[in-house]
Amino acid sequence: MKLSIRKSIDEIKTFSRTFVERPRFAMVIAIVLSMAGGMAIFKLPVSQYPRITPPSIQVNYTYPGANAKEVLNTVAMPIEDEVNGVDDMLYMTGSCGDDGSYSLTVTFEVESDRDMDMVKVQNRVSQAEAKLPAEVKQLGGRIRAQSEDMLGFIAVRSPRGTMSRLQISDYCYANIQPVLLRVQGVGDATIYGPKLSMRVWLDPARMAAQGMNTEEVIAAVSKQNVQASLGAVGAAPTGAHAAHTLSLLAKGRLMSPKEFDEIVVRRDENGGVVRLKDIARTEVGEQNYMFTGQLNGGNAVSIALQQKPGANAIATMAAIRKEMAKLKESFPDDLEWVIPYDATEYVSSCVHEIVWTLGLTFLLVVIVCYLFLQDWRATLIPCLTIPVSLSSTFILMAALGYSINILTLFGLVLAIGVVVDDCIVVVERVQFLIETRGLNAKEATIQAMSDVTSAVIATTLVLLGIFVPVGFMSGITGRIYQQFSVTLSAAVCFSTLCALTLAPALCSLLLHEARPYKHGPLAWFNWSLNAFKGFFVRLAKWLASRIFLALALLVLVILLTLQMFRSTQTSFLPDEDQCVVFVSMDMPEGSTRDRTRDVSLRAVRTLLQMEEVQSVLTITGFSMMGGRGENQSMVIVDLKDWSKRTRRDQSAAAMVQRIQQTLATIPEPSWKVFMPPAIPGLGLANGITVNIQDKGGADPMRMDEIKNKVLAVLNDKSKFPGVMAAFSGYNAVTPHLRFNLDRVKAEMYKVPVATVYSTLQNYLGSRYVNDVNLGTQVNRVTVQADWDGRATPEAVSRLYVRSENGSMVQIGSLGDITRELGPRTVYTRDKYVTCSVTVLPMPGAATGEIMNAMRKMFKEVLPSDYGYEWAALSFQEARNEGGAAPLIMLAVLFGYLFLVAQYESWTIPLPVMLSIFVAVLGALCGLRGCGMLRAGSPHPLSIYA
Repeated sequence: MKLSIRKSIDEIKTFSRTFVERPRFAMVIAIVLSMAGGMAIFKLPVSQYPRITPPSIQVNYTYPGANAKEVLNTVAMPIEDEVNGVDDMLYMTGSCGDDGSYSLTVTFEVESDRDMDMVKVQNRVSQAEAKLPAEVKQLGGRIRAQSEDMLGFIAVRSPRGTMSRLQISDYCYANIQPVLLRVQGVGDATIYGPKLSMRVWLDPARMAAQGMNTEEVIAAVSKQNVQASLGAVGAAPTGAHAAHTLSLLAKGRLMSPKEFDEIVVRRDENGGVVRLKDIARTEVGEQNYMFTGQLNGGNAVSIALQQKPGANAIATMAAIRKEMAKLKESFPDDLEWVIPYDATEYVSSCVHEIVWTLGLTFLLVVIVCYLFLQDWRATLIPCLTIPVSLSSTFILMAALGYSINILTLFGLVLAIGVVVDDCIVVVERVQFLIETRGLNAKEATIQAMSDVTSAVIATTLVLLGIFVPVGFMSGITGRIYQQFSVTLSAAVCFSTLCALTLAPALCSLLLHEARPYKHGPLAWFNWSLNAFKGFFVRLAKWLASRIFLALALLVLVILLTLQMFRSTQTSFLPDEDQCVVFVSMDMPEGSTRDRTRDVSLRAVRTLLQMEEVQSVLTITGFSMMGGRGENQSMVIVDLKDWSKRTRRDQSAAAMVQRIQQTLATIPEPSWKVFMPPAIPGLGLANGITVNIQDKGGADPMRMDEIKNKVLAVLNDKSKFPGVMAAFSGYNAVTPHLRFNLDRVKAEMYKVPVATVYSTLQNYLGSRYVNDVNLGTQVNRVTVQADWDGRATPEAVSRLYVRSENGSMVQIGSLGDITRELGPRTVYTRDKYVTCSVTVLPMPGAATGEIMNAMRKMFKEVLPSDYGYEWAALSFQEARNEGGAAPLIMLAVLFGYLFLVAQYESWTIPLPVMLSIFVAVLGALCGLRGCGMLRAGSPHPLSIYA
């Protein structure tokens, strides 16, 4: 009998037999794959998420002296008319500020090419430039790919206070920013501090006494502060006498306030001259007096660091620290740098936790394998295939340009339990043949591979049929699932390769007839397992004899699964504790920068008293919610490490509520406390964002009323119990002054209307003239009225404008100044004037449920000429809502078809497919149970679940 068996084994020709007879060949394949995978690991970038954020292109222009509405009409509309509808565009959002700034962000499809997107936007903007005001074209615009991922903030400060804020900021522009921009992986380094500028402060009274207007001064500065390029003396072609070539030099651009003071503005026939110092005060000041910053209450200049798309976040931040350490060696004595907020610490922590979980999972798999195989040789074989399969997966990840992130590592964690299955099947079959047929290890392996090769391949195809379709989803959800799907599928394929090559080779070398344990813990385990197996078999027989009861239980499980699926709350992404909380502070409209700074310092002192707070960084003049303005302030609260915040009330979500309550004791400003978004670059806060659009007359006061009505409903706990807070950065109650020009009087005094407005713009706005070199920087020359000429409305009325006959006419005689309310910043979305509303859910509340309730509310509250559009993360959630269900059904269908092909039956796979309902029911029960135990509320059904 044994001879006949051996004879039949000799006739077996399988793929795996080659590696049974040449085991070193199989080992070399495994070693090469492992080494290549190991090298790929060090090449792959490390990030929190894959590149899933839709690419966006940002356009920036400045119209000095213009208010928000003027920027909207003269800059935003021409540009947005041209850019609208550019290929692959999802939407575009614009911001027009009272400081003359304009910013347009064009968001594209996730699959689009960022470089081509920039070219498309540049072409469209160039078509609009001819329609822009001359002052805007003179300053030029900036078009760039927006960096989504925030790396952190660097704060530069003078501990002893010997360096002023302007000196620190200038040092950052001259010596720190250029170095940071050269660091591999840095997308941008934005300094929240002023650049130097040659400020020419005009004295309106002296100018009126001299009969001068502002255009005369600007023309004089422009003509005399020029870059001189004079050529050379004696340059070729030369005559017979030339012996030397000498470059001709002359002072072109002026370099100091004293040199600007000597600019001749006017001369008369008698030789008398009026110099700039006679009518103005010149100094090296700030280009923009908007921003100030503090770290823990002390003066500091902040530098925001953005990551270049596809870069290794952790390596980039390490390189930044290294470069800053080098720069510190040449710092002035009283200057230091600190990093109050490092976003990569969260990324490092996530990667560390998943790697630890990866190791723990591997250990558990080893224990389980040994527990059931009960032989160290048999256990060694599947355990050796795990690192080979996982490391080989990194080869494909590197080839496809993937990164090591939460999703790919999560896929590898799940893969550990999958990759050992095929090898365990091979090992158990070989052991069975050794024990029952009396074959040696080599013979048993050849026979076993003949028996199970088709099953191993079929199992792999079934798994691929389930995982691969998920990777074909579109949009941001598709990008999230794609890397997870490819990683898991690659690990399964490599495990199959190991099961057909390495596993049979090792089985033929290592396995022998195993002796069952008769004493000790393993014997007890075997007894318990056999007892449970016997009970399970009896239960199965009992149910099989009662087919209607089994069908009833199956129907009950299906109904329970469907009911729990419908009742489980949904969410796009769960909240993430990133050890940071953002605070947007809005002072009453019209508040000065100094007043805003003083109140923010009170908030800093209050926050530093909380034991969970590590540091507090503030930026006055800007906030993520309210935009730019002297009444705005941004507060970045860096929390202590997770290990020091172990209680539930110390989580970031709980700290948001506590900080909101704490800051409410400072009643002057309006506080907005929020966490950063789960996916960097998608919005400003981790919540729901919606844009209310005015599709009618664009009345800012009406928009403000509707916004207040919407916020009142959203903050009503009886109607929206899942909303912690709802707020908006839009308002239309900023105090403004309106100059009502009497055009008839202007004509009577022979003062052109354009002259009136240009004079006001030159006195009150920061008029850019040309450039000057201060140190190694190219800085602006800016003309503006001194404080006395713009301190009050009455001072403005006392300004003079020159008529066509040369006489000086007071502005107040040409019109009056009245007060009115208006928006400080005008926002647009797809060319409509819009108002952004942010909704922060309560901890544990599902965003999907709140969004459905908001849809119903908008139908009741918004007028017929108003609409709404979801923005940021909410836009992606609404866009992909229900998109996963068809692909899940497709995955189930492919799994069923592969089983049909394996069993050659349409009915045998049905029991296998029906078991999916039992598995889903168990998953939903686990989701609810774990949520109640850990967070006190059920976990929502997010993309992770």
